[in-house]
Amino acid sequence: MQLISPPMRVDDLVNSRAALGQRLEEFSFRDRIRLSNIEPFPWGFSLRPSLSSRFRQWWATQNLCRYLWIDAAELDSFGSLALLSRDPFGVCAAICSWRDLAVAADYLRLNRIGPVLWNTHKSGLLGRVLGELTHKFSLQQRPLNSVELPGYSNTEWGILIQLKEDQASLLLEYLCLGSLTDLTLPILAKLGGNVSSVLAFGSEVVRVGLCWNSCEDPVIGDLQGWLRSVRQSQPGKALSP
Repeated sequence: MQLISPPMRVDDLVNSRAALGQRLEEFSFRDRIRLSNIEPFPWGFSLRPSLSSRFRQWWATQNLCRYLWIDAAELDSFGSLALLSRDPFGVCAAICSWRDLAVAADYLRLNRIGPVLWNTHKSGLLGRVLGELTHKFSLQQRPLNSVELPGYSNTEWGILIQLKEDQASLLLEYLCLGSLTDLTLPILAKLGGNVSSVLAFGSEVVRVGLCWNSCEDPVIGDLQGWLRSVRQSQPGKALSP
């Protein structure tokens, strides 16, 4: 047995890397995907699925985890994942390790799902994103100055969503953002389809600003001012996702 010297690296996980290739071959056989419809990346593989009846029957039996625009199925004990666009269904897919879920989902949303959604919904896409989040977090439309949670309000730059503190972890998971260490400033995350989100974590409230790409500056400014006021009104209280 070959010993591995510290520190551990991803390349040292030879079984996980081998499993990823095996899962790709199984996936491509199950859905009869041509090699020309498979593109390798450092994080795994992007695919254009065929959505064969054989594949659909198999996918319907999987225990799926739901993320924004994407469903994911765990394929083996090494944490290999299959990702498939949920809305619109089957536009794209990916095979990746659980460690690379965030980067794979980000690639699919920005480069595959987002353009299709934009071509379909255009300026209505902001409302489409809101609909996804409303269903996930049980949002109610409320006045902009309302303190009732959870809820959303229309603003001059887009949509402001306010969530309870205990919904923060679920939000990060749903957007595939992983764990964040610096919560002192607003966090920008592009969702695809020319839609951006800006997240701000207060001590008791989480705010999310939805806007169009290139319109993030006023959102960041508003949420930065809000975070500053939170810290001034509750000094010493730590922010946590």
